[in-house]
Amino acid sequence: MYGRYALVAALAVVFSACSTLGVNETVGRHGAILAAERDRTGLRRLLGSLLALRLGSGLATAVAFGILTTLWLRDLDRVALAAAALAVMVRGIWLALFAFFLGLNQAARWERASRSIAGRCRVAARRWCAASPVTTRR
Repeated sequence: MYGRYALVAALAVVFSACSTLGVNETVGRHGAILAAERDRTGLRRLLGSLLALRLGSGLATAVAFGILTTLWLRDLDRVALAAAALAVMVRGIWLALFAFFLGLNQAARWERASRSIAGRCRVAARRWCAASPVTTRR
């Protein structure tokens, strides 16, 4: 059972990595220039475009992850695999937001948000969801 969980978790990380499409590099290059020029409209447009790109690529990789794991790991619960596929998509959007903060040299704000009450609840929920077991169908 734990080997299956490790396999699903590893596949989720690989598929999430495949959906990055160079967002960190794009924000690091163009976001810093727009921030130095104080171009808020350009930053909003860049963030909107990157979020749309990551939503599309995250959705595509989540669908591919769901199809692959459903066909390959037939004995695992489909609901658990669907939850893992959803996590692949959400992680893509989440990392795009982090890349935006990182590219604008504002990563400290991201860390500060995790120290608040809501941030601590978010971190605790993420840890509990990561520890959820992958069950087999009977």
